[in-house]
Amino acid sequence: MAGKGELYQRKDKKWAFRVKASNGQIVATDGSQGYESKASAKNTLTKLLAGSYTATEEYQRKDGNWAFRVKSRNGQVVATDGGQGYSSKGSCAKTLAKLVGGTYDGPVIEL
Repeated sequence: MAGKGELYQRKDKKWAFRVKASNGQIVATDGSQGYESKASAKNTLTKLLAGSYTATEEYQRKDGNWAFRVKSRNGQVVATDGGQGYSSKGSCAKTLAKLVGGTYDGPVIEL
């Protein structure tokens, strides 16, 4: 189940990314933080697609849905579920496991 990464520049001129599954569903984003440079955003996205990050956090939001964060070795959040949330902890964990396992590894497309 390959996916792809989409790299784009936001209206505020920061660079951002999202990871899409092969069915087009967005499974992760940069968490709205944005990057000053295109190279930094692309580097983080490429590592994320390859499953290079292993530090994660799952948590239940105030609305009852489950969400996740992927972190770098220094603890910085590099990706989130994009705010969509999951109704069950199992669904959240399954998507997160695929993400950190490199399941969505595919091309990086600049939009």
